[in-house]
Amino acid sequence: MRVTPPTNIGTMPIADKVHRYVNANYYKTLLTALQAAADEVGCAFALSHRADEYIPADIREHLAFHLALAREQYLRPTLGPIAHCANAESCMEDGFAMMLLDDIMAALSALGLNWQIKSVEYYDRTGLHKAQDRRRNGGFPPLSPASPEASTTELDLLASALPVTAEELQV
Repeated sequence: MRVTPPTNIGTMPIADKVHRYVNANYYKTLLTALQAAADEVGCAFALSHRADEYIPADIREHLAFHLALAREQYLRPTLGPIAHCANAESCMEDGFAMMLLDDIMAALSALGLNWQIKSVEYYDRTGLHKAQDRRRNGGFPPLSPASPEASTTELDLLASALPVTAEELQV
């Protein structure tokens, strides 16, 4: 058996790579929840150069709540659904959830991923009402990931625009 010398993991290059990896996993969780919440109300994100569609206040609240809920489930996995819900509601009350939604929407828009209504006519209000009822009644299972609708070409374009590659994460 070959023994390799120990590596000092307390260095800036390794810290940078670990930071990128951990935060990428965290934001993947949040983006998955945002995509599922958008899908639930008949919307999606798509590569587009035009500005985001207008998002009504109740839809924004729906999206922000699901972001806050996903954050709680990721950061505090053993608390349970009642505590996750209470903490997500607290994030809604103090404005953090809306700020997080705005920041993520701005970042997605900077990448060319803009909010779009799937139907030409309107949002899926039935989906929104089901989600609002679930929220009011305390039934907060995590949303299942939305079906992947982005084509490989779209995903390749997005990946090529990102400054971090898989190779950079390897040490």
